[in-house]
Amino acid sequence: MNDKIKPAIISSDFNEITYKVGVVDDYVSWVHLDIMDGKFAPTETTLTPLDLELLEGKIKLEVHLMIEQPEDSLTWWAKVADRLLLHIEATENIENIIESLGPHSTKLGLALLLDTPLSEVEPFLDKVDFVQLMSIKEIGSHGKKFESEVLEKIKNLRELWPDGIIQIDGGVNLDTGKQCLEAGADILVVGGAIWNTNNHISSLQSFLNL
Repeated sequence: MNDKIKPAIISSDFNEITYKVGVVDDYVSWVHLDIMDGKFAPTETTLTPLDLELLEGKIKLEVHLMIEQPEDSLTWWAKVADRLLLHIEATENIENIIESLGPHSTKLGLALLLDTPLSEVEPFLDKVDFVQLMSIKEIGSHGKKFESEVLEKIKNLRELWPDGIIQIDGGVNLDTGKQCLEAGADILVVGGAIWNTNNHISSLQSFLNL
C-alpha cells in the first residue's frame, strides 16, 4: 500500500464519500477527510463522527479539522479517526490538546496556513506525528491555485525537522507534487487532480508513480 499519496475528500454526501473511499481503498493506505465549520474555512460540511463509524473498507481515516476551537469536539472525532489534523491558527490550546489526546491511539498532526510562519509550530515538533503545510491561499475547496512559495517553506521545515513527516495539501497536481517531493515533502494530499477527471483510478495511479 502507498503512504505517499492521500486522496482528499470534501463532501457532506455520505454516499459520495463511500463511493470515493471504495475507489481508492485498494491503492492507498489513507484517505484525507476535510471537516469544515463555515467559519475557519468558508465552506461547511455536515459529516459527523457517527457517519465515519459506518464507513467500510480497510483504509485508514485522516480527519482534517478546519474548524474553530477544535478542542470542543476533538475527543469525539478521536474515537473514530485513525489520525487527526488540526490547524494551529484555530486554537490557543495546542499544549492542552496534545495532552488530552494522550489516552487515545489517534495520532495528531498540525496544519499551517500558507502565511503562518514555521515559528508557530516549532515548539511542538517533538510532540506531533507530522506537519501539514497548506499550499493554497484560500482553503476549503478543491482546484485552488498552488502557491510556489510553499516550496521554500518545505525546505526550511526539512532543515529544522530532518526526521519529521511533512505533508502538503492544496493545488497538488503531478507537476507541483513532484516539486514538493523534491523540496523535501513526504506526503501529498490530492483532491481535484484525482476527482475532477474522467478516470479516477488512472489519475491516482499517475500520482503513485511519482
